[in-house]
Amino acid sequence: MGTENGFIEQMQIFLRRNHEDELSGNKSFMYDKSTHNQRIEWFWGCLRKEMDQYWLDFFQKLARDSGTTSFPGDFLDKSLIQFCFVEFIQRDLDALAATWNTHVIASKTNFTRGGNHPLMMYTLPELYNVDDRLCPVDKDEIEVCSEETLPKVGLPCDETVKSLCKIIMEESRLQTPDTIQEGRQLYLRLRGNILSQLWL
Repeated sequence: MGTENGFIEQMQIFLRRNHEDELSGNKSFMYDKSTHNQRIEWFWGCLRKEMDQYWLDFFQKLARDSGTTSFPGDFLDKSLIQFCFVEFIQRDLDALAATWNTHVIASKTNFTRGGNHPLMMYTLPELYNVDDRLCPVDKDEIEVCSEETLPKVGLPCDETVKSLCKIIMEESRLQTPDTIQEGRQLYLRLRGNILSQLWL
């Protein structure tokens, strides 16, 4: 069970606490093994194949290029990775979400139409002869949940490291990376610069 499941559970119960149907309140969320959900298992496989493996291999090579056999996982390296790569990783996550939402889920009953798409099934359930299970909730309650899940604005790394990186970039006339390879070069440059200053 991932940490995010606990957050989703609490929000689901909160949003459904005032409804009176058979799946309201505490019954609005249930835990089960993901092996019982073929769709999420497919998604995890897709995530690994389409994105995870690339980034795992990339960071392992980056560790070798930076003169270490593995990332020490220390504060500085984590912050530098966030500073240099978070926008590229987010781009890949957004693309993966779009792939997931539009992929075809084949079914025996819908074989002639080419299957179902998660986004279509969610937004237009009547096309699939199923009940619309969306339940109305108060906009203020949605706002409360949204505030609990607000992403970090801008780069999520430590503010001190971010400021230091920006100073180094300005002094060295380094540009914000447009490609992953430019991000790699920036990471190596910033890491080398900061570490050399630490050991002076």
